[in-house]
Amino acid sequence: MITEQDRKLAKKLKSLRDKHGYLQKNLAQSLHLKSQQEYFKLESGKKHFTDELIQLICQTFGITESEFKMTTDKFNLQFNSDHQIFLLNSLCEAQKKELLYLRIIELFQAKIEIEKKMKRIKKSINKVISNSNLKTDKNLPNWLIYNFNKLNA
Repeated sequence: MITEQDRKLAKKLKSLRDKHGYLQKNLAQSLHLKSQQEYFKLESGKKHFTDELIQLICQTFGITESEFKMTTDKFNLQFNSDHQIFLLNSLCEAQKKELLYLRIIELFQAKIEIEKKMKRIKKSINKVISNSNLKTDKNLPNWLIYNFNKLNA
């Protein structure tokens, strides 16, 4: 029987696969599934996550079971519903700390990804600037010229 937890784990699995750039076919092999179609059922929430399967997923992505399971609920530390607040209050102190640490790690990873994207964007802009006469074009608005120069500083 497929549970709500299975659907949440399916979303987490898809997120991990996308983040790491794996193909469904390759993950199907890593998880000892019969075919890519069976993996697709798993990722789309139409197949039950067994304990053995969860262990294989965690080994494949180098994460712990608690990381795989806890981050699926994604409280996002916004606590915008009474239900989320109730769930958080029902956790013991160690679980609350672990949840906070996991969220800090998620935010730090997101920060790193944003910084990488910003570097790529700056490189692209610098390439465009160096291959054109944008620096000397007097018809450009001053704010644009200022920002181009600031990027090169």
